[in-house]
Amino acid sequence: MMKRRNRLRGMSGGSLTAIGLALVLGVLVTMVSVPASAGVVNFPDPGLEAAICWAIPKLLGDIHDTDLIGLTELDASGWGIVNLEGIQHCVDLTELGLNVNQIVDISPLSGLTNLTELWLGSNEIVDISPLSGLTNLTTLILTGNQIIDINPLSGLANLTTLYLGVNQIVDTSALSNLTNLTTLGLNVNQIVDISTLFGLTNLTKLYLYENQIVNIQALLDNAGLGPGDEVDLHYNYLDLTPGSPNMLD
Repeated sequence: MMKRRNRLRGMSGGSLTAIGLALVLGVLVTMVSVPASAGVVNFPDPGLEAAICWAIPKLLGDIHDTDLIGLTELDASGWGIVNLEGIQHCVDLTELGLNVNQIVDISPLSGLTNLTELWLGSNEIVDISPLSGLTNLTTLILTGNQIIDINPLSGLANLTTLYLGVNQIVDTSALSNLTNLTTLGLNVNQIVDISTLFGLTNLTKLYLYENQIVNIQALLDNAGLGPGDEVDLHYNYLDLTPGSPNMLD
């Protein structure tokens, strides 16, 4: 013990300070170290990885699943994203923006059941079946894709806002059960028959311009549509001559 004390007495003040700093840094490293159980989450797409790092925020080192806990909002629009792999680990997300990317495969979104708002406009999506289980969604934006089949949306009964414009949709029957919709965009598609819109009585905004609609009787019979509501039917094949069915009140 005496020899140890003598060695300490022989050290300069600078040496003692260095030892103190080393001890403090050691404690800090221990405090911020990643738990042994934390797993590294791989984001193969550099755009998505950058958006995640910006949102966490974490600019250096691997992304671990513990880093993603509590991430409830992410706007990754316009990041040039192609691959969504890894986003399935962001299970706390409630709002997700992925507009204006080059996304085709949205299967990694299928388990994000806490989502209430999802923006996927201006991508290259054809298959929307991974969205069928996202029953907490209230807002869904799918404008500007390559969608034909919208049947996977038939069970999303909590939707109040749905934009499906600028796709290749013909059949709208899947929307008949979405009675909570207040805003619906179906513009610039290939729709002829809109009879399934008859029961969507909560609609206040309906965009149907640039389709192939010839008969709007379903809208005339919709008890919820009336003065003050916004309905756009420009550039369809409607017979608007006096006395035609489309001109009857």
